Amino acid sequence: MLHGFLGYKQQWNGLLPFLKGFNLIFIELPGHGNSASQDEPYSIEDLANEINTLIESIGVSKFHAVGHSMGGYVWSAFAKAQSNKLLSLTLINSVGTRDTDQRKEVRNHSLNFIDKYQETYMKMAIGNLFTVQEKSVHKGIIRDMINKAKEMDITSVRHAIVAMRDRPSYSNELSKVKNLIYIAGEEDEVVPLNRIKEEIKLTRGDLFVIACGHMSLVTHPEEIARNMHFIE
Repeated sequence: MLHGFLGYKQQWNGLLPFLKGFNLIFIELPGHGNSASQDEPYSIEDLANEINTLIESIGVSKFHAVGHSMGGYVWSAFAKAQSNKLLSLTLINSVGTRDTDQRKEVRNHSLNFIDKYQETYMKMAIGNLFTVQEKSVHKGIIRDMINKAKEMDITSVRHAIVAMRDRPSYSNELSKVKNLIYIAGEEDEVVPLNRIKEEIKLTRGDLFVIACGHMSLVTHPEEIARNMHFIE
C-alpha cells in the first residue's frame, strides 16, 4: 500500500478494520513520513524499481497493490515490467497517464513558489485536496497533514513534484493488468473524474465513484474497502 504526495503510511489506518486477514505492507515515498530523504532526483520508474527490490527481498511473488494519487503513479510504473506479480491493482484518486500540459504548469508554479513560501505552499496544497464540506469535517486530519508536511525536507518535496511532472503514460501497461480498479472522487479537483473516465477507455478498468474530494483514503475508508475486489 503506497500513499500519495505529502502523505504517510498512517493515512491507511481507516482501512485496517476492513483488511483483517491480509498481510499488509505499507511503503512510504522518499522523504515522506519516516522514510529517509534522497539527495539525488528520481523518477517514478526509479521508485517502482525500488519497490520491486523490496518485494523480492521479503519473498513475495504475487500480491494486491493499492496506491493513492502519487502512489498510484508508482504502481502504474511497476506494472510496466512486473504486471505478472499483480493479483490486482487499485488506483485511488489516481491515473496511469502522464500529466496534462495544464497540470505540468501547476507543478512548475509549485516549484517556483515553494522555495520562498514553504509553509504557505503546504497549507494551500493540502487544503486543495479536500472539498469545502470535508474541510469543516476533517479539520484535525488536515492540521496533522500540514504539520507533517512542514517537517519535510524541501528537497524531498521538489524531487516528488518533478517526478510526477515528468512521468510518462502507462495506459498500455495498465490495459494488461488483471483486476484493475479505479476509485474516483466525484469532486476531486486534482485527478478529475472525467480524466479517469477517459483513461478507462484505454485500460478497461473498473470504476467506482465516491462523493468526495482527493483524499478519499482518509475521508471515506469504508467506501474504498467496499469497492476493492479482493475484499470479500
